Amino acid sequence: MIIVITGPTCSSKSKIAIDIAKRYNGEIVNADAFQIYKELDIGTAKPSSYDYRIVPHHLYDFVLPNAKYSIFNYQNDARICISSLIKKKKNVILVGGSGLYIKAAIYDFKFNKKKPVDLKEFEKMDNQSLHDALKKIDQETANKTHVNNRRRLLRAIAIFLENNETKSELEKKQKHEVIYKDIYFFVVKINRNELYKKIKERAKKMVDKGLVQEARMLVKKYGKDNNSLKAIGYREVIENPNLADDKVLELIQKNTCHYAKKQLVFIRHQYKNVDINFVRDAQEIIDFIDKHESF
Repeated sequence: MIIVITGPTCSSKSKIAIDIAKRYNGEIVNADAFQIYKELDIGTAKPSSYDYRIVPHHLYDFVLPNAKYSIFNYQNDARICISSLIKKKKNVILVGGSGLYIKAAIYDFKFNKKKPVDLKEFEKMDNQSLHDALKKIDQETANKTHVNNRRRLLRAIAIFLENNETKSELEKKQKHEVIYKDIYFFVVKINRNELYKKIKERAKKMVDKGLVQEARMLVKKYGKDNNSLKAIGYREVIENPNLADDKVLELIQKNTCHYAKKQLVFIRHQYKNVDINFVRDAQEIIDFIDKHESF
């Protein structure tokens, strides 16, 4: 079986995944967009070396920070990994908070291998001009995208240039169906105030541990124009090189709380044709699975 465990950042998904993998002869597959990268150690909250020894983990810490690794690459790697584990009669624990990575792994999404596209013309535009440009290409997606969401506007334009089809056209071809059988989908729920408190505490621990220094080292080694360094924690350091550590911490805390909100919105609206089970801990997952499976 495949057990998907997702939820907002800092909701103890990784710990829960280990408990579930131990219980059900499982191995863990990563579905986090930044835990794939080597050397991004402090800011991505990867599993520890001890965690790796307890349960086999896959697709963690294997891509160089300056590598061109896309959602297309991840989809191929994740499906190869899942198929291999199924053949070995292992249960798959797919865990992470990156919604698109989860969808790429288990849904009927089809990603094309990216061809190089030049977005320089669009990157120079202000937000309104960029939104107007997308309207000419893909009115439907433009209507769904806020004028100030530059990242999504640019991504929608890039999709058209890469595929010669618009984002909305590609989405209409998908049935939004899960491609695997015997799959259980769990979302870790946590009180919002408690979540924000945990986020702020973890961010402080990361900064105290040397996150700012790690970010600067990575920029010096690989340059700042890498997708890997767009992760929260690294991005704030890179974009504000003269900011004091305590102010950087405040930015990281603020942006991480905002990201957690976005994750929850994604969960509510993007996972279709699956029964979503909200749980507080590993025991609730165990209780649910034991009612539906015989071992």
